[in-house]
Amino acid sequence: MLLCSKYTSIACKSLTRSAHLIHFLNCNRDPEIVFSKINISDDHKEKLLATLHRKLTVNPFKIRVDFSLTCTGYDGVEAIREALLTAKHEVNDETWQLEFKMIAPPHYKCEVVTHNRNAGEEKLTDALAIIKRVIKANGGSFK
Repeated sequence: MLLCSKYTSIACKSLTRSAHLIHFLNCNRDPEIVFSKINISDDHKEKLLATLHRKLTVNPFKIRVDFSLTCTGYDGVEAIREALLTAKHEVNDETWQLEFKMIAPPHYKCEVVTHNRNAGEEKLTDALAIIKRVIKANGGSFK
């Protein structure tokens, strides 16, 4: 019953501006702006913010790129391996982890798990440019 009365006291004041309290708090990223207009104790405010942060977190998603690599030279397998490892070492850092896997020769895939779609696509584009540069230097083809 305490929860219902607290929600009613918070929601009634917030619903004059927005259709739902979560939408109201989501639109106003600064909680102090929202809570300055509401009479709520600090303990309840902390619990409410913790619950909302848990509920409103964005799940990461996986971006995948498929490509083909062929190299018919004497060291063809080594050239493909060198291209993939060079891209992996140049693009990966402590915040980005690109994974390269072989689907079936000559098809490969590159995957990244991220919260930011544009930055993830940019990292994949950089990796593909590095792979193309290295494989072309060794006489291979990239598709």
